[in-house]
Amino acid sequence: MNGVTVAPLSMQDVPAAIALSLAVFPGGGETSLRACFTRECNRFFAATADGVLVGFGGYSIAADQADVIDVAVSPAFRRQGIARALMQAVLADAQAQGAESIFLEVRASNAPASALYTALGFTMCGVRKNYYKNPREDAVLMTHSLGAVSDKSVEE
Repeated sequence: MNGVTVAPLSMQDVPAAIALSLAVFPGGGETSLRACFTRECNRFFAATADGVLVGFGGYSIAADQADVIDVAVSPAFRRQGIARALMQAVLADAQAQGAESIFLEVRASNAPASALYTALGFTMCGVRKNYYKNPREDAVLMTHSLGAVSDKSVEE
């Protein structure tokens, strides 16, 4: 992750985050994405390299439960630990905000993301049939107790 920093998403980063989201997750609308990035109960983090947004991750919190909204990394910057750093920021922040558990959905076919989430302490707790569109696919529902945020993998 040389030269990449993770910090809270700023309002100046929102247009770049919307563009990255539309590129990585086709089918979203700019208006709904802008609302997502600016909703008070949602918290996002930006990964930047040389001042350019290369990834983002965010979650929503209500009472003592958090839900990961999205984690996206530009294809040119994948496999460099950026998604891991974003998720660690999300987990630490959710815990600091009082969340006791956090949930996420991941495409059943997304083995790299599933492996990352498992390494970060998430466990499978269900399946949502036909949750994703384009292509239609099941989502694996995963959860993590935030009583002990950890990374089971070997430090990189």
